[in-house]
Amino acid sequence: HGDTLLPQGFSAMLRTQLRVPEVAVAAFRLTLHPRLPGLWLVEWGTNRRSTRRGLPYGDQGLGMRREAFEALGRFPEQPFLEDLHLVLEARRRGPGAVVTMGASVRSSSRRWEMHGVLGNSVRNQCVLLGYMCGVPIPRIAEWYYGTHGKKKY
Repeated sequence: HGDTLLPQGFSAMLRTQLRVPEVAVAAFRLTLHPRLPGLWLVEWGTNRRSTRRGLPYGDQGLGMRREAFEALGRFPEQPFLEDLHLVLEARRRGPGAVVTMGASVRSSSRRWEMHGVLGNSVRNQCVLLGYMCGVPIPRIAEWYYGTHGKKKY
């Protein structure tokens, strides 16, 4: 997620959260830029999902201790959604294993610019549904990027 900027002081915030033994993964809230009409709803939904359900994604600046990363099985060998896989593994450790802090990262809204706020949001939900239903990751990546699994920017 090279298009995501971490907040000032992010390192100290992560260290503080990761000192708590139960915390396996810490993440930030999401702000999208440039601003587009309707993006506030995407941000609200994303931040609600990550704070209430413990389900942040990689563009929210995931942080973890090395031992937690190793214990969770590291990143799986897959071209897409490896961040989601890791967070789902962390959630299996129980309540409080995944936390979202109050500070926000700033991530690019270019996909919402390209596909529209509604279109990109529906697209993302279809990706998630496919993943949860067991559609092979390379197939989801090919569909999402439209380039046989290679990122198209």
